Amino acid sequence: LATGREREWRHQKHLALQNAVSVSLNFLHERIGVILDDVVSTEEDLTFLVEGLQPSGVPIHHIRLLPSPATALLRDSGRKDSRAGAARIAAVYAELSEWQPAAVIDNSDLSPAEAADRLQMLTTTGQSLVWAPGA
Repeated sequence: LATGREREWRHQKHLALQNAVSVSLNFLHERIGVILDDVVSTEEDLTFLVEGLQPSGVPIHHIRLLPSPATALLRDSGRKDSRAGAARIAAVYAELSEWQPAAVIDNSDLSPAEAADRLQMLTTTGQSLVWAPGA
């Protein structure tokens, strides 16, 4: 059973997903590409995003950037603000382990440019495609 705090967190997370879809659709309507830079931790959340974005009629890709837990902890400890902490990182990794999208990049040892190159390769080859019009 979820506590009041957990229910409120889930509610706010759902509002954030709704907002992401709404804003994305506005940009896509104007033929401006969109990248959602967020943790999609459950298959249910991905389904919500994909179904919400389908009216745009553009292909939808999903790629999970997933450094090792040790790398995530190291990066988190180096942040001045908004540190997640070890317990939160462990909880997120546990949630992420429950399902695997088709496209995952372990960016533990990659520069941002190298990660971007791999991301582009996954999208241009269609390996990260989760929905396309007429499919």
